[in-house]
Amino acid sequence: MKWMGSLEEIKEDIWRNLLAAVDKKNTAFRHPVVATISDGIPVQRTVVLRNIFISNRTLLFHTDRRSLKVRDLEANPHLSWLFYDDRSRVQLHIRSVAQIHDAGSELHENEWNSTEAAEQRMYCVTEPPGTPVEDPMEVWPEKFRKPSLTLDDTSMGKANFRVVSAEVDHMDWLQLHPEGEYRAIFEWKDDRWQGNWVCP
Repeated sequence: MKWMGSLEEIKEDIWRNLLAAVDKKNTAFRHPVVATISDGIPVQRTVVLRNIFISNRTLLFHTDRRSLKVRDLEANPHLSWLFYDDRSRVQLHIRSVAQIHDAGSELHENEWNSTEAAEQRMYCVTEPPGTPVEDPMEVWPEKFRKPSLTLDDTSMGKANFRVVSAEVDHMDWLQLHPEGEYRAIFEWKDDRWQGNWVCP
């Protein structure tokens, strides 16, 4: 297991791993846990890291406009992320400020158009996420109960599709190294990343 001895090396490794998670579905950082505050209580869920923009420190995921996390972020845009790579034994905790991109925005259009029909299908359910139902299949119109779908089939889901972009301002990196755990924190201050070693 590699020992990274400089803060700059760790910072570059963070962004490299995040970028790899967007490009490759089987990478460790592909499915982070995000946390919002819902009526004063922290709520966590797993999302798919869909895109990153390193130049402006932004991470993206997709969601349904009817979901609880959209309501949470409208009330409090602070969003926490947790990534873990079991192979390298690296934990990454990120703090960010989120923005929801509605239908009609350029980012919304770009992300919807880059999403496959099989993934667009989830935005076509007839009820908001979390709605109690008698039968789990009752929320799926008949045409969605088939393995192969086209983009025309799923076009109705676009109205429910939302993009969440999150501007990163804090990164807390920890490696459980066999020679001893070590940890670094990076804060965005004065238009640059400022890193420090901290006790793990």
